[in-house]
Amino acid sequence: MAQAKDMREGGCLCGAVRYRVDMTHAIHSTCHCRHCQKTHGAPFGMFTNVPVAAFTWLSRPEGEAHASRRAVRRFCKECGTPMTWEAPEYPDQQSFSSTTLDDPGGLTVAHELYTSRRLPFIAPIAGARQYETE
Repeated sequence: MAQAKDMREGGCLCGAVRYRVDMTHAIHSTCHCRHCQKTHGAPFGMFTNVPVAAFTWLSRPEGEAHASRRAVRRFCKECGTPMTWEAPEYPDQQSFSSTTLDDPGGLTVAHELYTSRRLPFIAPIAGARQYETE
């Protein structure tokens, strides 16, 4: 019997960028690297990874940044909301900012990345696997 899909939608702060995603095989993680801290203007970025086929743009972001060779970051050109992180080394995965979901409640973080860069006032997430780098 096929597993039921967990379809959700999300978008940027101003509503110019929208997407639909099947969260059935989603994996949630935080990243404490300096790129994520600066891009998100926060102590860490929170991402959800899904198979590329599970993610559909309803209206695409026009902003694109190549701050490193590892990934392309897409953001809303109107309000600046960080939307996705796309790495050429993982072409079958789509990584998007978890908190851009219309309802991000109920997500369980599986991994914390670059914990060596975690700010001292941020505690490890209980139950999440910890990685000093990636």
